[in-house]
Amino acid sequence: MTRSGSPLRERWILATLAFTAVTSVLCGVASVDELAASVGLLSVVVTGLGMVGLFFIPVASSR
Repeated sequence: MTRSGSPLRERWILATLAFTAVTSVLCGVASVDELAASVGLLSVVVTGLGMVGLFFIPVASSR
């Protein structure tokens, strides 16, 4: 079995992940009427958990 490099070493993949995270946080903050630090923190936490969850999909799908 040959080992391949991590896809996270590709710049375009990192740029796509960063764009998705920033857009998600901005949408979460922009969707509320009253801005507060807790809203931003909650949006960051939910975005982070969602992105971490995406990395577990291949592991859960494999045998």
